[in-house]
Amino acid sequence: MKEKKWIVYLYTCKVNGKKYVGKTCNKYGMKGRAKNGKGYQKGAFRNAIDKYGWDNFTGEVLKENLSVDEANY
Repeated sequence: MKEKKWIVYLYTCKVNGKKYVGKTCNKYGMKGRAKNGKGYQKGAFRNAIDKYGWDNFTGEVLKENLSVDEANY
């Protein structure tokens, strides 16, 4: 079985500068994980999306092609 490859990403709120780090093995990357903000169901990031709106966040990939252990680190 082929090992899944992970990415680690960072979202930054344009309003207050707060940063949110996450990881995914979604084959469509950040866009597949995010689903225009609807892919995050609970937690601090979801609360920030609800408060400031999805359009007030910028995202970037920090690392890609990682094993799950590397992504967790």
